[in-house]
Amino acid sequence: HVPAFSQLIDAFWEGENDVVPALDAIADTTSVSPYTLYLLFFVCLARDTREHYAEAGIPDEIYVESMMDLKWKLLECMQVHGVPGTFVPTWFPDFFRRKRFALGRLQFEKIDFYHDTPPLRKGDPVLNIHIPSAGPLTVDACMDSFRRAYAFYRDSFDGSSIVFLCHSWLLYPGNAEFLPKDSNILTFANLFQLIESWDDEKGTDLWRIFGADWKNPPEALPRNTSIQRALSDRLATGKGLGMGVGILVLDETKK
Repeated sequence: HVPAFSQLIDAFWEGENDVVPALDAIADTTSVSPYTLYLLFFVCLARDTREHYAEAGIPDEIYVESMMDLKWKLLECMQVHGVPGTFVPTWFPDFFRRKRFALGRLQFEKIDFYHDTPPLRKGDPVLNIHIPSAGPLTVDACMDSFRRAYAFYRDSFDGSSIVFLCHSWLLYPGNAEFLPKDSNILTFANLFQLIESWDDEKGTDLWRIFGADWKNPPEALPRNTSIQRALSDRLATGKGLGMGVGILVLDETKK
């Protein structure tokens, strides 16, 4: 299987992003979980990626922080599926293509805003934020990331201000109904101007809180943490989570 794996690595560097079907085919001939094979593939890409970052003048610190996402997705896979690997292989290529970077606690990518929602218009450039499952989400750590991202991306934006966009369950207004007022989640959400929100009846993000047990009825969900207990009680009343979209604007001419 080594030649086929090596050929797929070469194909990725030649521009192929959709490696999942080929990795599935390799996994079908082994006893290795596809999830494990997905992660192994990206681990193998990491050595060349370090050279590519250096060639682009990107500090090694940013390379290391960006590659740490392999660890966060490994831990998520163990939590949800009990297997070392990743169940979101299509997520990774932009890190290796130098289109998405981790800068401290948060991850960022420059995108065009996707529809008209005042004060943004479709096509406006923004910095899209991703929040890895990398431990506590403190305001100090997040503000450090925002400032680092501002410095890193500033030259690619016109003008002095940069709009940061966050699309996450963490910004769902209903969180304030069951989380304590001093929750890091609510403090993080309050950094943003909410521009859109909605309920998520499918419970798309419950796995992030409950791991492998997220599909269980409320009375059978884990209650090991304060957020698990609070959310379990909320789910028992028929309410759930949702999504929020918010923006934060940084401008070097203002504090």
